[in-house]
Formats: sequence, structure tokens, C-alpha cells
Amino acid sequence: MNMKKTETCYNNVAQVLFDMIPEEWEKLVLYYENVNDSSQVYYYYYPLNSDKPVYWLDVNNIFVIDNKEQDEQINQLFDLFGEIYDDFISQKQEPWTSLTYIIENRKVRISYSYEDISDMSILEIEEKWKAKNGINRC
Repeated sequence: MNMKKTETCYNNVAQVLFDMIPEEWEKLVLYYENVNDSSQVYYYYYPLNSDKPVYWLDVNNIFVIDNKEQDEQINQLFDLFGEIYDDFISQKQEPWTSLTYIIENRKVRISYSYEDISDMSILEIEEKWKAKNGINRC
């Protein structure tokens, strides 16, 4: 695996995320999935001094956001994670189905999942992922 390229992509992901969130935050937990040539991405972040996560789509309800810019940033995330995935494949690494990307205290942690999720619904996948990562929106 081209570690330099992958590290650069992960750093660029962090920068896009910092640019996307218009308030200070303590932690961000992102999900990216690539299954059967289809992908999705979403994240939750915890505003400074809050234990209630904010879902990325709710940012538009809280702040005035330029939708075109937000769409471009989301596309950047898809492109960057796609590059990382393609790099795994080109280096003959086992293809993962999803990853969790966590930023906390400006430190990044990444975990890959190889679980077959092709028969699960989007809701089942998200609920399982949220439970595993301690995300409770209530």
C-alpha cells in the first residue's frame, strides 16, 4: 500500500471535515461504506462541551450553510475514501466493506470492517454502527 498517498488522503479527509463543521467540536465519528460499487458516507460530531452528537445533515438546520459548497465537500470525501479503497485493491490488500474514521483531540483513529453487509438494510447497518461507536442521539 502506498502509505504516503494514503496518509495524505486521510489528512485531506480531516481538513475537509474541519471545513464542513461551522462550530468548535470535540469528537467526530464518520462512517464510509463501499459495497458492490456503491458507497455512502455520514458522520456525527460532538460540539464542544456537549455529549449530544449532531448528525451531519442536521448542520443545515442549525447553521446557514452553502448547499453547493457542502455538496462539493461531500464529493471530496467520496473521492478521498475512494482513492484509499482503490489503493487497498491495487496493493492486493483484502478489500474492506466499511471504515470508521474518528477524530478526537485532533488525533485520528481508523478501523476497517470486512463484514458482509450486502444483505443488511441501510438502517440496520447504521443502527449497528451507531451502537458499536456509542452514538446515542436521544
